Amino acid sequence: MRHTAMILAMTCLSVFACGRTLAQTAEELVNKNIQAKGGLGKIKAARTRLTAGKVKGAGRRRAMVAAFRQMNMRPNLVRQNISMQGMTCRG
Repeated sequence: MRHTAMILAMTCLSVFACGRTLAQTAEELVNKNIQAKGGLGKIKAARTRLTAGKVKGAGRRRAMVAAFRQMNMRPNLVRQNISMQGMTCRG
């Protein structure tokens, strides 16, 4: 009985200790993400960013799909293309 109580107490303490060491703050997560991307200098050196995707929506008789592409270039230049039903809008 005493041995079982001791094992139970040690298990509870080890679980509690592991939970405390795995917790991360938001600042630690942000810093980890920045380092995974090569550091802040490399992020700031990037001149362009391309985002592409599709948006699906329901029409009256069939589903509509619109494809978009957006290119951002420093400082504050944006080019955007949206295509739907064979038509393309560039802006």
